[in-house]
Order: sequence, then structure tokens, then C-alpha cells
Amino acid sequence: MSCVRLAVLTAVLAVACGGKGANTPGRDYPPYTGRTVELFDDGIDPIAVGYQLEPGPPPAMDSSLRERVQTADAVLRARVVTVTSRDEDSKRSWQLGLHTLTVLAGSSPPDTDFQLEVESTDPGAGMVRAFEGRLVSATFVVALRTFARPGDPGASDPHFHLLADKPDVLAAIKEASLLQQVR
Repeated sequence: MSCVRLAVLTAVLAVACGGKGANTPGRDYPPYTGRTVELFDDGIDPIAVGYQLEPGPPPAMDSSLRERVQTADAVLRARVVTVTSRDEDSKRSWQLGLHTLTVLAGSSPPDTDFQLEVESTDPGAGMVRAFEGRLVSATFVVALRTFARPGDPGASDPHFHLLADKPDVLAAIKEASLLQQVR
């Protein structure tokens, strides 16, 4: 076999067996930039904790909700099991321990028990700080997507948005998921 054929065969096998860009644990994740930063902002909808500033669009008409569902790795109902705060380098952060109740959409759900980090600069930090003790046992809809960690090739970070676990939100998620399947 010639050297050229051997090189081509080796390249084909590398891609077929999970080389760069393959859907494996070492896969390339998208960058955390642009619109995805708004959709997966590590935030919590105020209504999800029983606080509403001003009414937004109903879930069935919320284009951001639809876009989150259709671009998320997973959308699931989950219960908060633990909330742990940490103080490091004069910055506070929280770790939410969650347990999956139901996978609603997406093809890459996390483990049944998983954790999310909320940094003091994240949009969800105010809600976690204000409702820290009351979050345990609360249920949320979690839209979750994993992105490449900047400056650390091969490393990734999950980003999320927590939504209210309410019938109208669940119905809108089901509709968005079905619309994505027929595309």
C-alpha cells in the first residue's frame, strides 16, 4: 500500500472512530458567544421563584423559550437537592445540586444528579442570594447547553437558564420540541 493511501486510510479511520468534531466526550463544543449568552445566561426567571416584575409574553408566544428548547442539549424538570455557597478570593458563588425528574427535550441530558455553578456576576446570583434556603426542594425547568471553555482547548462548561415549572411552560416546551422534530 502506498504512503498516500495509508495516510488517507489513517485520516478516515481517525474521523470514523471519533476524531476532532465527533460527538464524543472529547467533542468540540460551540463558543459561548452571541445569542447563546442571552439564552443560556446562568439566570433564573423571577416567576420561577414566585416573583414577577412585569408580565412577559405567555410561554407559548415566548420566542426565547422556543429558541432555548430548540438549541439546548437538554431541557428537563429538576428538583434542587442542595444549595452550597462558597467564598473564594472575595467572590461568592453557589453550587446548585439538582436531581432530574423528567427529560422534556434534547438529546444530551446530564447525569440524573448534576450540579450547576452560579457565580456572583451571573444573572441568577441575585435570585440565589435572595432565595437560597427556599430553593431546596423547589422544582424548575432547566434549559442546559455545554460550551467550549475559552482559553482551555478541549474543556467545556455547562450554561443554563432556569424556568418556572408550570403547566403553561411545560406545554410551550412540548410544542417547541415537536416543532423542532418536524423541521
